[in-house]
Order: sequence, then C-alpha cells, then structure tokens
Amino acid sequence: TRYGLYNTGNGTVNAENNWWGSNTLNSTSVCVNGGTVNIDQWLVLNVTSSCDRSNRNGTTYNYIITADLTHNNLGVDTSSGNGPSNGNTLPDGIPLNFSTTLGTINTPVSTRNGKAVAIVNSTVAGWANVTVNLDNLTITVPVNVTSINVLGIFNNRTDEGFTSIQDAINSNNTLDGDIITLADGIYTENVVVYKTLTIKPVSGADVTVQAANPYYGVFTVMNDGSAIQNLKIVGAMNSYGILGYANNLQIIGNTIMANKNAITLFNSKFTTITGNTITSNEYGTVLYNSTNTTITNNIITDNWYATTLYNSTSIIVSENNITSNWYGIFSNILNNSTISENNITSNSVGMQFYYSNCTISENNVTGNDEGIIYHDSNCITSGNNVTGNWIADALTMDTTSVVMQNKIWNCGPASLATVLNRLGVNATQDDIATLAGTDQTGTSMAGLVYAANVKGLTQCITATGMIITNVTRLQPNNIVLFNTVSGLYHYCVITNITNTHVFLADSMLGNINMTIGNFTAVYTGYVIVVTNDTNNSQFNNGTFLNDDTMSTIIGTNAYAQAQALFGQVVRSTSVLICIPVVNVLVVGAWLGFGTGIIVGCYYWPKYLNAKYGRNVPMTVSESAFGTGSNNRRGYGSSYSYGSHGHSTRYQPPIYTPPPVYPYSYYKIAADGSYALVKGTTTGNPD
Repeated sequence: TRYGLYNTGNGTVNAENNWWGSNTLNSTSVCVNGGTVNIDQWLVLNVTSSCDRSNRNGTTYNYIITADLTHNNLGVDTSSGNGPSNGNTLPDGIPLNFSTTLGTINTPVSTRNGKAVAIVNSTVAGWANVTVNLDNLTITVPVNVTSINVLGIFNNRTDEGFTSIQDAINSNNTLDGDIITLADGIYTENVVVYKTLTIKPVSGADVTVQAANPYYGVFTVMNDGSAIQNLKIVGAMNSYGILGYANNLQIIGNTIMANKNAITLFNSKFTTITGNTITSNEYGTVLYNSTNTTITNNIITDNWYATTLYNSTSIIVSENNITSNWYGIFSNILNNSTISENNITSNSVGMQFYYSNCTISENNVTGNDEGIIYHDSNCITSGNNVTGNWIADALTMDTTSVVMQNKIWNCGPASLATVLNRLGVNATQDDIATLAGTDQTGTSMAGLVYAANVKGLTQCITATGMIITNVTRLQPNNIVLFNTVSGLYHYCVITNITNTHVFLADSMLGNINMTIGNFTAVYTGYVIVVTNDTNNSQFNNGTFLNDDTMSTIIGTNAYAQAQALFGQVVRSTSVLICIPVVNVLVVGAWLGFGTGIIVGCYYWPKYLNAKYGRNVPMTVSESAFGTGSNNRRGYGSSYSYGSHGHSTRYQPPIYTPPPVYPYSYYKIAADGSYALVKGTTTGNPD
C-alpha cells in the first residue's frame, strides 16, 4: 500500500504509539484527506547489549542483545501501566533479523511483549558490530566481547576481583565498611549480606541481579549499616527482592520488579528506602515491627499493595508516586507516623488504616475507587486533596451486619450470606460457596440462586434472578451486580434507596453509600431477588432470567475504575521479563529463542489493567498489524494471563509473607563454604 494510514472524513483518529517502519515518521506513513489524525508520538526501535556474567562456560561471556519496540519517540515506555497506551505493546511474532561481525547470533527472532532478544556467542574476545534490521530500519551497535577472565565484581578497597557477588562477600579480605562494585551485566544469584557492605554498580553500569532460586530472596541483608544501591532486582517470584533483618539500611535508587515482595523489613530501625522504582510485585514495601524508617521519593506502581505497614512506629512515608496498585498505602497498627505529600492516584484504594494513629497531610489522593478508608483509627488530617474518587473520598469502615468476604472471589457468597442472615437464616459464606460452585473465577447468578433456595427452603425463602433496569424498583436485600471495566461483575447488597443515594452492604468495604448517578453508571440491571414474599411487587417490574442465562453471568470481586469517571476502558497487561540464561530455569517456563537458545522468563501480571477483557473498541495502536482485542496475538504474549490479572478490583488476600529462615540458616560455615541454595532450583527449600 502507498500509505500506512489513510484518513478521510471529519472524524478524529488516535494513531499514537504505532510502529511505522522507521524511527522517523516520513510523509508516506500517513495521508490525511480530511479529519484529524493524532500522530505526535510513535514507536521507535532501540537496541541494547548486556553481558551475561552468570554464564562462565566457554572462553568469553555471552552478550544479550535486546531489540526494544516498547518506547516512543518521546522516550515514554508505552508498555508501562502509566504509559499513554495503558500497557499496550505490539503484537507478538514480528520477526527481526540479527547479524554479528564476531562469533554467532541467533536469527531471526520474533517479538514477545514488544521485545526480541538474541545472544552473541564467540570463542574469542574482541569488538563485534551487531546489526538489527526491521522493515526500513537498520541499527548497528558495538559490543565488546570480553574474556571470562575479566572479572566484573570488585572490592574497591582491596582491588580483588570475584566471579560472584557471594564470593566477594565470603572473602576473608572483605571487611565491614567495604564497597563491592559490579560491572555492567546480569548476575544470577541469591545473595546473603552478612557483613556491613555497600553493593552497587560501577559508575554508569546497568546491572541486573536476578534470583537463581525464586524461593529465596535476591538479597537477604543481615548486618546493620549495609546499602543496596542502583541495581535492578528481579525474579524472586516466591520470595523477596530485598529482605532486611538489620538496622540503618540504605535501599536507594533500585528498580525492583517481578518478585513476591519487593522490599520487606523485619524489626528494622532507622532504614531509608528512597528513589526506588518498585513495580509489578505482589507487595511493594512491607514493614514489620519496624521503627524510625523513611519511605520517600519512590515510584510504586502495578503491585497488589504498594506500601504496607504492620505494627510499626515513627514511620515517614512522603513524596512517593503511588499509582495503579490495588492498595496504595495499607496500615495495620501504625503509630506516631507521618503520611505526607504523596501522589496517590488510580488505585483501587488510595489509603486504608486499621487501628492506626498517624498524621496524614498534603497528599494528593485522586482518581481511586476509594480515597481514604479508616477502621478504628484516629488520624489527624490536614491539607490533603482527596477528590474525584469513585465510591468515596473518605470513608470510615462500618461492617455492622455485613458478612465480609474471606477470599478475593467470594463477593457473591458473602453477599448472599448477608441477606440470608438478615432474613433469619443462619448461613456462612463458605457453605454458600460450596453450594453455589464458587471457584477462583467467581460465582454465577445461577449458583447463588440455587444456594439461596437450598438454604432458605425451611423458611420459605426463595431467590429469583431478574433484570430490573429501573433503579427506583430495587428494594432492600436485593443482590445487584456492578459492571467492571474488564467485563466482570461484583455482587453487592442494597440496604436502602433514597431520592439521592443508594445504601449498600459491600462485602469488601462494609456499609457504604453511592449517589444515584454513580450507582446507575455501574449497575448492570442484573439482580437477585431474595424474599419470603411470594407476592413481591418486583416480580411484576422486571424480566425473569433462566438458568442457562444466569450460568453465564459470573460475579467476582471487581469494581470498575469507573468508565463514567475516566471515559475509557482500561485493559490489562502483564510483564514478561525474558533474560537469556544458560542452563538456568529462572522461573515459569523454558522458551526456545532462535537456534535453541534457552530463555528464562519471569511472568508477573500488572495488577491493575486487565488484558483480554470483554469486547472493547479497537484503537489504531491495537490494529496496527491487523490484530485486535479478541485475537490472542494482539498486544501481548500468549503468556499474558494471571489469576489476578483479569480484574481491576480484587481484594488482595490477607498478607502472608514468604518463608523467612533464621540467621543461622544463611550464615557461612566456618570453612568459608556457601550452601544457601539447597535442593533443586525450582523446589521449595528443604
């Protein structure tokens, strides 16, 4: 075709963040014959190289070449949850050709989540020119292939080199106060820091430390005064990015992602966590029994809980950017602490406080489902901007006569238990979940109707599934379904309706109320009428649903991020971090790249946005290669799934930390041997 895009008429087309065959937008890419085409931003191809210092087989290090199509001409990461495309990438399977002037490289390699990764292998050291070709663009980067005898880990005081970070720590010559520097590259280790050390890259180096065993922390820090600085820390899928057992720690400037917990401190005092980017973990920063710790100037996105504070005192959380998490700041027994000047937006819950006494000031809490929720807390607030939150800006939790769900998918059983208890029937959500066939996808209307009829049989209580579109026809004890941006539903119980508000018993939030307008914006029209009145007037004011239809209507525990509020559908993405390694199963799956290169892939869902939602109008970005929202090649990898990634409003489970082993478990034996990782790389520690 002559043009990449031809537009005619009077409409406006959003054509941002597409690939047009080159890093520059030329005149043949778009023809505008009427109307408006927004095209100020477009995707560009970037090529980078990184040394795999974990692989010491052969005579030289392998080099990882990454062709990256996830950034636009303004440098914005469009695959990020905060990017202008809300986590979108090009379709998988776009082939790129690689070549090298030294050694060999696998080619062609197809994109996965907007990136293609190849490996340079060489038997001799020297400079290689590596070329990547895609469409009309050719990029060549120089790569200095280095002998494995050139070590990348040094003790700055002794100038001694090491083959692993742990070897550097274990050395008898390494003393408290030393600085361990890491050259550019990827290091695959589980590191125990039992001396007072600073571990950081050499100036300007790009260093990734990934978990060799995902059941252990990437860094376990045991000694007071240690520092972890400016590293990328990934892959502890069942453990911690950084686990701190010590005081006066400095955790500064790191990028921590794809771990179960990014940073967790136990019984820590006077620790500083600042300048980090913490994304796509289950939990961002977690403090247990800690005091006098500061969490400042961090970017915390796409986690279940961004910042979690348990039984801690004199904590400062300030000037952080906390976006696109389920919970922004969550505390349970937090005293004499300050939460100030944070930007907390686009989360399900901005802040939630249980049994806490703290000062909350000068925060921007906007665009969340709920702004600030208090439960038995006495907090002093001043100067906060708490506006534009969908359900409520500030809410004091009241769970009176509400069955609170005990699993993230139990909003249906909990709602029905609330109604039956109010009607005099003794029912638990677990009993109802069993009767209704509840699983991790939720509960169907048919299942709830069946469970209600079984439990209410002795008291002549019946349940009927209906469509009642007129909100004024709804009654107390109706179980209604809210629509979500991903096409899933959330059950909630009506307790009262006035001319201006609907009062609800919500299994996540307790007793809440919504304006008629906000309620109408998300009410689906689906309702379960539970009653002991055979002449209930509602039977004359709606449409009855049959079992087959109700079986397809499944409620999970999802609130929308309010289409009415934002005017758009937010769909999910997932992080698939592929780092080529040799003979190491990092986590998840073996994937073949090119000519048999093994790639270890971390998979972690970005918890806010829900990929592959219900039918959503395609954007030009989405259809750039002829694939759309209902095609599994569209946008992301076929691995883009997750038990939590499909909903914007799951309640995270009660926090259960990964295993923490005693100090002696990690301590180096007297002979200097190191035996942290026991068993296989994929098994639980023995």
